[in-house]
Formats: sequence, C-alpha cells, structure tokens
Amino acid sequence: MKQTAWVAIFVAIAGAIAMGYTMAAGSAEVAILDGTGWKVNVEPDKLTKDGGEKQFDGTLTFAEGNISFSATKVGVDASPYTVSQCGEKECTFKTSRVTMGEGASVWTGVIHGNEVEGKLIWTKNSGEVLTYTFKGTKLD
Repeated sequence: MKQTAWVAIFVAIAGAIAMGYTMAAGSAEVAILDGTGWKVNVEPDKLTKDGGEKQFDGTLTFAEGNISFSATKVGVDASPYTVSQCGEKECTFKTSRVTMGEGASVWTGVIHGNEVEGKLIWTKNSGEVLTYTFKGTKLD
C-alpha cells in the first residue's frame, strides 16, 4: 500500500514538472507534434501478458499541447506532453497521468518520420504494474 502511494506521488510530481516544462518550453516545440495522429498497436510485455492482458489498437492524438489516446479497450483523456528532443526527422515525447480510478500511466515515445514507437507503463491503484510497447504509423 505504501509503495502504491509513493508511486502515485512520484508520478504526480513528474506530471507537474512535465507540465511546467511544457509551459516553459513555449508552444514552438510542442507545436511540432500538435495536429498529428498516430494509429498504434499496443503489445503487453511477457509478464503483463502472462497476467492476462492482451494486445489492443488505438489512436494517439497530439493537440494544443496535450496528448490523448483512444481505443476500444482503454481511453486516455488529454494530458500535457513534453518534447525533450526534436530534430528534422525524430522527436522524443513523454506524458504522465494520474487518476483516482485508473492509477498512474507514463507514455514515452520516439517519432521517426512517419513512424512512432514507445513504451506505456501503467501502475494500477492496487500497485500492479503493467508494461506495454507500442508501434504505429502517422495518420494522413
């Protein structure tokens, strides 16, 4: 129980820092990804799969400095994201989110041209940690 509380506190602090960084970085860096959507396939790692979790597909959307995820299995409300590195053909992004009902999730990813890949770590309120990888392509 204490571990769950510490994880939730850590993710909340990381989210607050990320939000502050997004605001400090200005809209120029964030605007690079805004207006894009990505069709992704989300795969559980072996431990998560052994726990009964399954693969699912969805859409990552970047808009107004936020990222959201929609899928049949799970939807994620918009949350602020940061861009830590962005070149001509590659951008690295991250978002953290904490909710009372779902726990905490952290999405990190790298965009290479018209492809995206990354990791989702979801810590449920029970303390259970689910780890997924995702890959996808840019929507037109």
